[in-house]
Amino acid sequence: MTRPIDSEETILKAVVAEALPLKDEAQLTAGLRDLIVHLHQGNKRQAGALVDRVVVTLNNMLPTGDEAPKPGQERLNLTIAAVGEARLLMNENDMWGAATAARDAAREWRAKAGAEVA
Repeated sequence: MTRPIDSEETILKAVVAEALPLKDEAQLTAGLRDLIVHLHQGNKRQAGALVDRVVVTLNNMLPTGDEAPKPGQERLNLTIAAVGEARLLMNENDMWGAATAARDAAREWRAKAGAEVA
């Protein structure tokens, strides 16, 4: 007997795959850009999946309790805050505000790490 395609196991695997972190900083930059596009187009489902992947990726970059703060920590914190704001606004169906917050997140991420020392 074959299992239906929409079995709970298949759905769970798809959800987990969508929440996997992005592989590197270039993919994170692309993910933020795609997030802005999906928010502008009103694609809440795709934007939600991208927000999850971006958050997982950013959280993986945070130092653990035993590690010293990494260079660019302020940039990382500001990016996380802006992505959190985008998620909040998206959940309130304010797609324009969410897109603005996502643009802020992308801007913070692209900022030079050395600029925060100045």
